[in-house]
Amino acid sequence: MPIPTTISTCTPETEQGKHVFRIVGYSQQRVLRGMFIRSAIFTVGGHGWVVSLCPEMIDKVFDADWVLVSFMFMGTSEVRASFELKFVDQCTGVSFSVHKEAPMTFSPNCRSKTVLLKKRSVFESPNYLRDDCLTIECVVAVTNG
Repeated sequence: MPIPTTISTCTPETEQGKHVFRIVGYSQQRVLRGMFIRSAIFTVGGHGWVVSLCPEMIDKVFDADWVLVSFMFMGTSEVRASFELKFVDQCTGVSFSVHKEAPMTFSPNCRSKTVLLKKRSVFESPNYLRDDCLTIECVVAVTNG
């Protein structure tokens, strides 16, 4: 006599979203040494996120030739998420990944993840910085369950 069999599967739900952060007048904003240029808060998976950029590092460890990009969690409860930062080639409009982070836990106590430190000469090349504009795409995947 066959044994009755049941099967169940638990698959986490993932909500994905993309935010395009366009910085117009980049050179004017860059002169504010040590200041962060921040995107608007965008929502993915019911949680707020921000991309921020510091065009000139003032930390003594780094000289002023570096650009720092950070990914920030603005939510009020713990969440598990992955993200990818992409630069958009201003000539072709095609984006390419510059940093991809595996799923990690974000909490109100640990909001920021510094993800990219690049030489400014690479960051401000004509492919990425054109007509004083720079575009960064951020793809976020929030896992629920």
